[in-house]
Amino acid sequence: CAELAANLKAQGWTKDGSDLVTPASSILKRKRGDAALTIFVKPQNGGSEVKIFTEGLSWDEK
Repeated sequence: CAELAANLKAQGWTKDGSDLVTPASSILKRKRGDAALTIFVKPQNGGSEVKIFTEGLSWDEK
């Protein structure tokens, strides 16, 4: 999750509260402007399962 957090920071996303990181799962919350991300990461079959929930995020290209 450290690499994911660093990549989000490089893209201008800031922490929205504390990250919850355990060996079994991680929850990251980030904000950028009016947009918010909640990211759930957990180990899965030798890799990771990632779920991303968005709020206020525009998918339109500018």
